[in-house]
Amino acid sequence: MDGRCGVGSQCGLLVRLARRLNRHWQRRGTVFPDRYHAVAITCPKQARNTLAYVLNNARKHGHEHAPEGWVDPFSSAPWFDAYSDRAPEREFGRPTAEPHFWLLRDGWANAGGSFPTDYLPSRRATQARRRKAKRRAGTGRRRKR
Repeated sequence: MDGRCGVGSQCGLLVRLARRLNRHWQRRGTVFPDRYHAVAITCPKQARNTLAYVLNNARKHGHEHAPEGWVDPFSSAPWFDAYSDRAPEREFGRPTAEPHFWLLRDGWANAGGSFPTDYLPSRRATQARRRKAKRRAGTGRRRKR
């Protein structure tokens, strides 16, 4: 797998589309900017934040003022059964496979448990928690007096 393309079939599709679009526009060069980056999920907190980001991504991109309990109907969020403020919808079959690995099956809950439908892990909050933990451990930067 090439780090620039992501999944093999995705890369092939993007290459075919780019070639056809360039032919149609009678030009050469990049059509799609490189947007893929892989990050290995290695700890429960990272798994929990990743789940929250993926399931609540619509809130970050235009639906931040959605009513309480709203979930993105175009994601797998309606079937997520660990929201703290909402029961899953089970009208028809689950569109995703059950997780096979411990981090996504159970491990993420060890890092804070369930989260509400409007929870978005923020970079600032994460950085503030890290600074606070370093100060408690005595390894952080201290101000000169």
